[in-house]
Formats: sequence, C-alpha cells, structure tokens
Amino acid sequence: MAFMLSVLDLLASGNFYHRMLALLTAIASARLISRIACPIVAIMFKWIVIGKYKPGTYPMCVFYLIICYCSGLTLLLSRWSSYYLRWWIVNQSLRCAKTL
Repeated sequence: MAFMLSVLDLLASGNFYHRMLALLTAIASARLISRIACPIVAIMFKWIVIGKYKPGTYPMCVFYLIICYCSGLTLLLSRWSSYYLRWWIVNQSLRCAKTL
C-alpha cells in the first residue's frame, strides 16, 4: 500500500496527464481492492458473529411483562431476540458488501 502511494505521488507531481493517470490508477485500484476486500471482511464477520447457521425455529421477539404493584401499572415490553439481531446485523453487512 505504501509503495502504491509513493508511485502515485511521483505520478501526481507531474503535469496534467500524469495527474490524470494517477487519479485513474487510484480509482481503479480502490475499486479492485473494495471488490476483493469487502466480501472477504463480511464473510469473516459472519463467521465471528453467528458461526454456522443451525436449522431450527428461533423467536424474533422476546416479551417481558412488567407489573408495578404500587401504582397498578402493567407494561408489556418486547425486544429483538439475540439470534435474530445477530442475523440482521450479518445480513446488513453482507448486503453492503455486495453493493460496493
């Protein structure tokens, strides 16, 4: 990476055509690196967060019933289950990796 930056610096210090060549080289190398690195990072993230998908039925929400006896207030709270939340985060990272 440092070598590529030093070469681009030498190209960018020249005239207009050298600077345009440096710009196009930087754009092409950034596209190439993002096409290779982003999917690999997303797949590694998937294996770290979820691991191997296991078949089964998992709840999407977990509900809590909170009853306050002193005020007579009853609350029904819900939160996303941890497996669904991990699946959603991994799904978003894989979707972003495909669009880059």
